[in-house]
Amino acid sequence: MLPSQMSIVDDFSRRWTDIIWSGNKRVRETLAGNQVKRIYYAILGSYVLWSVFCAYLFNTYGTPKLMTS
Repeated sequence: MLPSQMSIVDDFSRRWTDIIWSGNKRVRETLAGNQVKRIYYAILGSYVLWSVFCAYLFNTYGTPKLMTS
């Protein structure tokens, strides 16, 4: 399960990084080409933190089974 979840998180982060980088001229002008990693890691970190926060909430105020229903 872990390798597939890591692949999903990576794909999500890469997709949104590509969308932001190619769709926003201001971002391309502000950041150099080798700084696109800032966008990628910001999205990746946000996704991971949000997942941990949601897991905490479900574990504290509900049951882990609620996450899959």
